[in-house]
Amino acid sequence: MTAEVHVDFIHAGLDMLSSVLQDRQKCLPVFELFQQMHTAAPLHDNAAQARARAWFRDHGKSVTEWSMEKGFTPALVYSVLKGERKCLRGQSFKIAVALGIRPQPPERALGQ
Repeated sequence: MTAEVHVDFIHAGLDMLSSVLQDRQKCLPVFELFQQMHTAAPLHDNAAQARARAWFRDHGKSVTEWSMEKGFTPALVYSVLKGERKCLRGQSFKIAVALGIRPQPPERALGQ
């Protein structure tokens, strides 16, 4: 290989590296947002979560035992207790209501 070919390879490599760095700059805000989402503070009132944990301690019941009795998975109950779930719908919502972390919604017809 001649020196010119080596120089062309070096330039091609630098161009590729430059494009990767530009793409990284575009992705950085998305990565920072993702990182903030996963290191954010708990989503619910810490006092309500502490009361729920105290209930388990006061009644001598494990989270796993309670979750199995209620038909929930222990891992999801622990996630709710740690504040890792929004508890807006589905099983996590039902768990939060059962634990007293979220209030029971009023019964009303859909769309009213």
